[in-house]
Amino acid sequence: MLRLRAVPGQAIQRLWGGHKGKKMGSSESRGSQFRWSYGYFLVFLLVSFALNYPGRTNADSQFQLIQVQVTPIIGDWHGPITTRIWNLFGPVIGQPSGALLIDCLVFSLFAGVIPRFANHTRYTLPITIADIMLKIALVATAGIIYKDVLLTFLLLSITAIFAFRRPETNSYKSPFCALVLIACLIRPSNFLVGIISLLLFLIITFDRRHAFWRAAIIGTTAFLLAIPLTSYANKVLLRSQDTYSERQLILFDIAGISIRSGTDLFRTEGGWNTRALPSVDRCFTPHQWDSLSFWGQCPQYYWAYDAAVRRYGKAAPIRWWLAAIVHHPEAYLLHRALFVKKLLWTWKPVTQSPDDVQNTQVSRVRHPYYWKVPEKGGHWAIQMWRDSAVASFFIAISDLALAHRIIYLATMLGSLSILYLTWRQRCLPATLAASVALGNFAMLVFFGVSNEGRYLFPTIACSLYGAIILWRCRLPAHYSV
Repeated sequence: MLRLRAVPGQAIQRLWGGHKGKKMGSSESRGSQFRWSYGYFLVFLLVSFALNYPGRTNADSQFQLIQVQVTPIIGDWHGPITTRIWNLFGPVIGQPSGALLIDCLVFSLFAGVIPRFANHTRYTLPITIADIMLKIALVATAGIIYKDVLLTFLLLSITAIFAFRRPETNSYKSPFCALVLIACLIRPSNFLVGIISLLLFLIITFDRRHAFWRAAIIGTTAFLLAIPLTSYANKVLLRSQDTYSERQLILFDIAGISIRSGTDLFRTEGGWNTRALPSVDRCFTPHQWDSLSFWGQCPQYYWAYDAAVRRYGKAAPIRWWLAAIVHHPEAYLLHRALFVKKLLWTWKPVTQSPDDVQNTQVSRVRHPYYWKVPEKGGHWAIQMWRDSAVASFFIAISDLALAHRIIYLATMLGSLSILYLTWRQRCLPATLAASVALGNFAMLVFFGVSNEGRYLFPTIACSLYGAIILWRCRLPAHYSV
């Protein structure tokens, strides 16, 4: 039986911060411990944009930014909604600086929310310093044009808006809901992040069982509706081309199950063209799916997926994938467990991607780079990143603060600790931050296909921010406003 803490109040009202009957002595009963600062917003916006100009990209992001400017129809491999958002300022200031400005705006929205104190005490300085140091560590990451970085700043902004909400006003609900919707739409798998985060949040904060299940069903349904909504927005509103982005997860899982079960499922189940496929033992890598992609060592699997879709329909590989999981659950769980081990033990900094290091035609080069665009019959210029001493210093700070293996493991334990502590003394914004951090990690457990550090970036950043929020929430009442 599910046991929930017995704190009086209306469940739905509690979710929005206007609930009655708060626990005496709880930090939630004393109003907001955070406030909005236009000064912080403007300073971090100017610093992050100037420091990272014109932005750092890898080949995938670069191609997106070029494609959206020169072709009427773009592919959906990396999220058409993200690409369109990045290009809002592109026609005016070019790319990738247009995408950089979007990242910096969302980052600064989070950075503009700061701790609030009734008066200066011995707690004021250390909490303020911790808050500023986290934001300084994130400054260099604002210059990375990845959808995972944009997602991280959206999640941080959602948490920050929730942190400085006032019980007597509802003005924060519109931006809060708008950012949640955008976060769900920019990556299809984010519906699972939302569902898991919501359930964790409700378990910690809701007191009445019937109210819990009602809110859980409503919230889960809303996040599930994000799946068809994303498809409608991509295909109908944005007219994007279907590139079967789900293939990376399907190929990765079926190959992993084949290895762990000792049975090559590409040859025994489904309608794969096995004559063209090399041995899965030679192609599979447990930490990422790239070896099965068209740029990997076994591109035959990538093209076999296209052939299967053309012959049997788009739903057929999905059915084969689900059947493989159902028929070989132990092999599937072992495959995902080994992937999670690789994910947590990665040594790739958030501020760096494999392309940044290995491909001289993308970031960190000192000459203009032009990408051939056949639709236009010519070339399209992209502004290129050039190192500077100041930028390198901030990048080094980000790597030092966010790239160590211990950080990955500590944030997992830290998020669980925050949930436990906020169960003992309620602090809803900290609970939300920890829930989102664990929700992103849980999504990677089931849907992750690469161990690059950027995929864990939302978990790391939200967990660290949750710790600062919790520190502020747990101050004695006379230090609060």
